[in-house]
Parts: sequence; C-alpha cells; structure tokens
Amino acid sequence: MKGVEVFDFTLKHLPLEFKKILEFASLKKEELSKLYFHQANTFLLSYLEEKLGVQGKLPNNMKNFGNTSSNSIPLLISDTKDQDYKNVMLMGFGVGFSIGTCILENLDCSCSLIYKNNELEKR
Repeated sequence: MKGVEVFDFTLKHLPLEFKKILEFASLKKEELSKLYFHQANTFLLSYLEEKLGVQGKLPNNMKNFGNTSSNSIPLLISDTKDQDYKNVMLMGFGVGFSIGTCILENLDCSCSLIYKNNELEKR
C-alpha cells in the first residue's frame, strides 16, 4: 500500500462516511458519547477530532499500543471498559481503501485478559 494515498483517502472519505452513518441512524454528532476509531496515527486522530467537531469524544491510546491494525478498536474499548456509553461509533479504515462503520446504542463490554507491553494483564 502507498501510505500517502491511504492517508489522503481517509482524510477525504472518512468525514463523508461519518455524516452518512449519522444520517442513517437519525443522530446528531452531539448525541454520540464516544467515537472509537482505528488508531492509525496521532496526527490523523487529532485532525479528525477537529474536522468532525467531536473534541473530547475520540479517545487515543497510541502511546500504549501504537498502530495495531485491526486490533486497535477492541484495545481502545478495553482501555475504557469500566465506562458505559450510549451511542458509540466504531470506525475502521485504511487497507484496501476501505471504511467500516457502525453505531452501538449501548457499549457495555467486558474484557478479562489483554496483552500490554508484552505482558498478559488480567482485568
């Protein structure tokens, strides 16, 4: 993959997908509690947070795990597992110029084991 092309694709298409899914769910962005996006890189996440107008709703755990590809969203959810949220958006993007999005009405999940810094941690 050509990283710059994937980055440009994401900047162009992700805001459109964000708008489409909100319209489909008949929600406003203010009604979202959190947005769990693929943890691609810190710059991209900061840019999207501002571009989408969702300050404080887009958590980032890049410092703990880096870009873990398809694992980034479950890892991000496990970092906030003790908190229940209503109307949570999950969005994965990148490889193959793809974007997958869903909105969960309630996020109440559990995670009992996770690897962090090459150590198995019980939660």
